[in-house]
Amino acid sequence: FVCRTRDVRRITEEWNSLGLQQLRKVTAESTRGKMLRARVNEYGPDAVVEAIDNIRHSSFLKGQSREGWVITFEWFVKPNNFVKVLEGNYDDRRGAATQTDAASDMQRRYQMAKDWANGKK
Repeated sequence: FVCRTRDVRRITEEWNSLGLQQLRKVTAESTRGKMLRARVNEYGPDAVVEAIDNIRHSSFLKGQSREGWVITFEWFVKPNNFVKVLEGNYDDRRGAATQTDAASDMQRRYQMAKDWANGKK
């Protein structure tokens, strides 16, 4: 892949649509420009847009946690951070499934203990 101006514009527009830190300029020589180019070259522009879309589904990344930390573009385009966002590691929907699984497991264990206490196996 080659990081084209239209790719940068599309990615910038997608990022700015999040309503977080607004990007005004991404130049090829800047650190953010170099890191963005590396992510586009590694994953392609569609994957970068997909990762940005994943931010929409993360309360944590949008600053809606106790700490109030908010994702920045510079943090997002770092290699280790980018792949975590792309894979949905911060996705609320993923966390909700995990919480549901944990609750089901807890109910199952409770029922097993209750059955054991009542002499059932």
